[in-house]
Amino acid sequence: MQADAYFFAVNLCLIFFIFFEELIQPCFLPVFLNLKKKSPKDSHAFFSAFFIYFSFILAALTALCYFFPQNIVSLFAPGFSKEKILLSAQIFKIMSLAVFFQGLSVLLYYYCNSFKFFFIPAFSHAAQKLFSALGIILLARFWGIKSLAVSFFIACAVQFLIICAGMLAKKIYSFGRFHFARTGFKQILLLMLPLFVGNIFSIINGRVDDACASLLENGVLSALNYAKKVGDVPLLLLPYSLGIVLFPYFSDLQADSGNRESLKSLGELFNKWFIILFFIFSLLEIYILVMNREIISFVYRRGAFSAQSVQWTAEAFFWRSTGMVFFALEMIIMQMYFSCKDTATPIITGIVCALLNIGFTIIFTPHFQHIAIASSYSLQKILKVILLMFFLQKKIGLFNSGFLPGHIKKFIFYALPLTLLLLAGKYTYEHFSPGTGFFSTAFKLGLTSIIFFLPALIMARYQKTFFMHEFTETVYSALKNKIG
Repeated sequence: MQADAYFFAVNLCLIFFIFFEELIQPCFLPVFLNLKKKSPKDSHAFFSAFFIYFSFILAALTALCYFFPQNIVSLFAPGFSKEKILLSAQIFKIMSLAVFFQGLSVLLYYYCNSFKFFFIPAFSHAAQKLFSALGIILLARFWGIKSLAVSFFIACAVQFLIICAGMLAKKIYSFGRFHFARTGFKQILLLMLPLFVGNIFSIINGRVDDACASLLENGVLSALNYAKKVGDVPLLLLPYSLGIVLFPYFSDLQADSGNRESLKSLGELFNKWFIILFFIFSLLEIYILVMNREIISFVYRRGAFSAQSVQWTAEAFFWRSTGMVFFALEMIIMQMYFSCKDTATPIITGIVCALLNIGFTIIFTPHFQHIAIASSYSLQKILKVILLMFFLQKKIGLFNSGFLPGHIKKFIFYALPLTLLLLAGKYTYEHFSPGTGFFSTAFKLGLTSIIFFLPALIMARYQKTFFMHEFTETVYSALKNKIG
């Protein structure tokens, strides 16, 4: 019961965090970059005004969530018992305090990225995770599951303070520049309108999933969230981080798209990272589909996490992972649309796909339980990415004829023997070592990872396919510079 209540409260807060991020990056950042290029003075005035207005909105939203948590939880969790609603409301009330700091952190995060200062935001994000973990360790014995919410609030406040300190230390911003201006607000509102509507549909989509899950057995909602957490790890490590880094470059090249060389450079940059993500996450998707139960057992199987919990979470993880490569590609495709200042096309496409997801979830959840929720979400993302790729090709024409089919054929050539090798390694290991303990599972995952990923990366690296040669050289150079 506690896990379901906690995850529901977290999901409610995540609505706001995702909402801020999906409005600020495509709306604030392109306008700010354009102003910065034309007039640094106007860009600083625009940021000052936006920061103040956004702070007032966040303060009002935080107050609403803090004073009316039970009403909000009751609205979105019709299947919860009174005890679950009360506990979830208490957790949500504490976590709502983080909304203010997290929202401002997102704004400052992208402000730093616009100057191509990526270290400060990345360090603050890592500090947030560290303080959150330390808070849980120190406070769990006193507040139980509520310590998760308290720790998260403290960690978000620390993240905000670290970004502010880093900005002042690097002189990215100074209080002397703090003044109001209206420049850029009309443009930002025009970009924001379709995104606002799209995010409303996204929120409805997520709440329908949670509402349907709340009507199922105890533990199912938690299983879906546990599966999501594991699946999000690789997406946050590469596509999400890559999208943040690439967006300023996409925007700069797109701003000069009248120049043929700039347009060519934009296409080459997009194509290279598109294929790199396609290759890495297609391999990862195959591995997860084969080893999903072992991954979930390794991460969660201890304490109160029973065999039934592993089964539910592994099933949700399997069906959610059928769209893994599309989740990764969506992030870089969305950056390209936003750099073109086109928020309408991805949002309208997303709304149509979200409506299909809602329909499938409502219709099939009574018959297929949590599997329907996980698979409907994957289907939504797959359809959305295919449509966005089609529209992007029509709009800009980034892909040459035969570019994608050629790489797909190459990947099939790589993947088929490697998948057979992975299956052979898995079942051979299970035959000679049928144990399901932590160390046995860890060894199985390590062995199968080496069998599957190492030959693929070596072949791609030395045959110079899927841009793996450039990717490994980039990673090696970055690590060498950091160590040096």
